Amino acid sequence: MKFKSYLEAYTFVTEAAKHFKEAGPAGIDGAIERYRQFKAALAECRDRLDALEREIAGEEATG
Repeated sequence: MKFKSYLEAYTFVTEAAKHFKEAGPAGIDGAIERYRQFKAALAECRDRLDALEREIAGEEATG
């Protein structure tokens, strides 16, 4: 699952938490899976941010 921004990822997680709360114990598996998806998406966002920071640093060094 890919998110375009941290806000989109945060919204996803808050919706997952709401779903978990409403579903009770039966919703644990779904909530765990959503959390795993969020963690993966957050790592992807961090990787993109790191790549962008490296790109900017490279432009500043040459520019």
